[in-house]
Amino acid sequence: MADGNDPYTYPLLPLATARARLRTLRVRPARSVIVPVAEAVGRYAARSIEAPANLPPRTTAAMDGYALAFRGRHAPTEFRLRLGSPPGRLSLNEAAVIATGEPVPAGSRAVARLESTRRFGDRLRLVRSVTAGADLHAPGDSIRKGMRLVRRGERLDAYTIGSLVAANVRSVRVWDLRAAVIATGSEFEDAAASRPGRVDSLGPMIRALLEPGVTVDRTDPVPDEPARLSAVVRSAARTHDLVITIGGSSVGPRDVTKRAIERVGRIIVPGARVNVLKRAGVGWVAGTPVLIVPGQVESAVVAIHEYGQRLLARLVGGPVGRTMTVPLGRAVDVRHRMDSTYFFRVEGGRAFPLPWGVARYRPLQRADGFGYLARGRRHPEGEPVPLVLLRRPT
Repeated sequence: MADGNDPYTYPLLPLATARARLRTLRVRPARSVIVPVAEAVGRYAARSIEAPANLPPRTTAAMDGYALAFRGRHAPTEFRLRLGSPPGRLSLNEAAVIATGEPVPAGSRAVARLESTRRFGDRLRLVRSVTAGADLHAPGDSIRKGMRLVRRGERLDAYTIGSLVAANVRSVRVWDLRAAVIATGSEFEDAAASRPGRVDSLGPMIRALLEPGVTVDRTDPVPDEPARLSAVVRSAARTHDLVITIGGSSVGPRDVTKRAIERVGRIIVPGARVNVLKRAGVGWVAGTPVLIVPGQVESAVVAIHEYGQRLLARLVGGPVGRTMTVPLGRAVDVRHRMDSTYFFRVEGGRAFPLPWGVARYRPLQRADGFGYLARGRRHPEGEPVPLVLLRRPT
């Protein structure tokens, strides 16, 4: 609820309290669908997947060369070469030509690489020592039967898709999530609009961050009218898994988003006691979470990753997003009255803060992640800082 002394302000929670509320937030079960593996990249897995069989299913050659049959740990230097296609079995001290990935004949103890051998007719000589087990892939070396390939809630990337195809998994069950994005404010115009006005740059950015894991539907901008915004949010909440509002979350008389949500639902997180994040919030309408994103770009990005990823985690049943702890590359004096959000560039395994502000795209183009620094003190070089990653550091 709004503060009783000022209808436009809401209490700011400690960040830990805000996170705890989101961890226990109840959401409606989402719908899932089965799609071909090739169409699942970027989607969230609705079930864990285990490998149905060993890969490789039989012992195979790890390199081009010769399969060798011998006793003991060390191979002799001379072998009789079996010509033609690889035989089903090798006799003692026999060798056969083998290609990478081919099953080796029964009786093979190792593979000798081409560069380790010299061939003389039907005789093969080793010019480098070879020990038992060399350059062999045993059954299950790549993927073991029963090995978990995907955990529930995991966002499927290109590498995971490759593993699934290699393991002969042809389809996966994924969450069919839908989000409604609602820009608030009479001054907003769509990016394609011809009339002058403030272009909604955050809506396209949010869509790019969420899709294809979440299908995004954008509404027309809604004026700063509580009753009208309440109706739009309520309608969207009934047909979507997540609603995201943009703007109207600050403390001015035209900032009506939280009040509009309270008319048809409730506020779960009114704000957090952290600069940049403080006016973002989370509501709940008709069983659907509502992410309240400020209209300033850096505040919006922090809200989407801090709150939005936690809401997605509730919807998909697994952790969303990536974090890492990195030492500060230089000392930082935090003179703000609140704990503050800083964007960081990671270079050489160390985090360097970027210029502080709330309305600029340039720092985001350079940032690898963001983190929070405690107010009123000097943070020395080398102090570990937990970062929420925006991209994979180079």
